[in-house]
Amino acid sequence: MNLNEYLALAPVLLTGLCAFAGTWAGSRFSHSNEHNQWLRNEKMEICSDFVSKTESLATTDVLAASASDLQTFSKGVSELSQARMKLVCSMEVVGASMKLKAALVDMAAAALAAHVAGADQREASKRRLNDAIAVVEHRHSYFILESSNDLNSGRFYGLGPFRPTLMPMLRLKGKVEERRVGLQDFS
Repeated sequence: MNLNEYLALAPVLLTGLCAFAGTWAGSRFSHSNEHNQWLRNEKMEICSDFVSKTESLATTDVLAASASDLQTFSKGVSELSQARMKLVCSMEVVGASMKLKAALVDMAAAALAAHVAGADQREASKRRLNDAIAVVEHRHSYFILESSNDLNSGRFYGLGPFRPTLMPMLRLKGKVEERRVGLQDFS
């Protein structure tokens, strides 16, 4: 075969190579897109489940709860698990969930202490319980902030290049609120 015969085959070979490369790239991008969608759906399910459980626990009226209600509350707090969250969510979201669970544990302990406190300690116990409730509300807001940042939802939906600017501003707002409320560490 001479050069002219090879040149006649060049468009056919080039077309075949481009088709193969396009098919390979399309399958890679499709796989990556499917994985990202699966990961986002898992994160959404895990975070919304955690938010709904903590919301139901946080809205429990522990000031007027009976001893059996407080035991049920404590059991519900102990059943909160971040195992699935640790697999798919960012470390910021996992950290925020751990702080929220710790605040709920502290709230349960304060509620039990307030329930069994004597008359002389009742006022101090209720003050500690109210402080614990404020911490839970604060940690709940922080978890929602971190999870919506991770999921690009809520306040962060569609912000594109402005997302990295907004998150530090919202964290700063949280720290200001933390100082106002008197919490030790919000971040």
